[in-house]
Amino acid sequence: MQTIQPTENQTLKIELDQINGVPGNSSESVSLNKEIISSSLCYVNETIDGLSYAPAKFICNDRSLTNIDALKGFIFLRYINIGFNRITNLRPLYGLANLIVLRASYNEIEEFPCGNWPMLTHLDLRNNRIKRLTTVNYPRLLVLFLDNNQLRKLTSQTDGSCYLSDYSVPKLHTLGLSHNLIEVEDTSINDSNINIAIGLELKNLKALYLGYNKLISFGNYKLKSGNVQNSPNELKYNTDNQKEQSYNHNSLMGYLPNLSVLHIRSSGLINLDGITPECLPRLEYLNVRENQIGSLEEIKKLTSLQRLRTVILTDNPVYDVKDYRLEVRVCLVNLRRLDKDIYTTEENEEADELAMQRMQPT
Repeated sequence: MQTIQPTENQTLKIELDQINGVPGNSSESVSLNKEIISSSLCYVNETIDGLSYAPAKFICNDRSLTNIDALKGFIFLRYINIGFNRITNLRPLYGLANLIVLRASYNEIEEFPCGNWPMLTHLDLRNNRIKRLTTVNYPRLLVLFLDNNQLRKLTSQTDGSCYLSDYSVPKLHTLGLSHNLIEVEDTSINDSNINIAIGLELKNLKALYLGYNKLISFGNYKLKSGNVQNSPNELKYNTDNQKEQSYNHNSLMGYLPNLSVLHIRSSGLINLDGITPECLPRLEYLNVRENQIGSLEEIKKLTSLQRLRTVILTDNPVYDVKDYRLEVRVCLVNLRRLDKDIYTTEENEEADELAMQRMQPT
């Protein structure tokens, strides 16, 4: 049993006689012991129930930890940082209902946690080994980082619903999914009636990071990554009655009505289909660097995004088009920045004049 009481000078007297574990080398199992716990607990504060005092934070990085069972009893912890260890799951923390921030990046976690964390606002699981999501209920979660994992899909195999929705994470505003294995595929290869799409429906999401995945296109197509040869002509529109909400918003991405920042760098995009005002009515910043966007016709597909102010197109084939900056600005009249550079007054005037000339009947 752990009893923690502050002394007059606010130091801790920790009785952890039942906690065992001795640090070892990187090839051995390393558990929390009294020494590690004593040095990792901090920020003594009044407990939420107001009846006592307890440490609110636990910070333990780069100790090769594999076992965190000893944290089960620290029910008043609000902030935990256990990054840069060798932890494979977070189950010992599932009962810590007062948890607000959990940082567990750079571990060996294989399963997405489903703890009893009604207060949780920040969850950082970057650089782990998570392969699939699961149904959760995090009503206050604001920020979720899942970059550098092994995720392939965000949707359920049974009904096609997305695990990250307004039901599971209604307040989420920042989502990191870069450097995974997420892909949009042809569902006809397995005769499924479920569209393999991103399918996000998060009304409060403001920033989405999807770079370095296998996306090809967000258009409503029959896609099969193995036979796409970087040509939009090979994509056929999908007329099957599969995932209705994707069609309602004209995009396989889903419905993100308040998204303002979208990163899709180096994801094999061959066109800009599916990046629509129906799906992304408030989009202001779009990064599609290092893809296969090859023509100004693709850029014109963004003209209906009235709030779009910044586009990053570096390292796409369209970058080599003659008068590239001018032509992109002619296509997107509200654009203020292209790649690293803001448009000058002179550039804007030249583009507006050229656009007017092209509108004149010949």
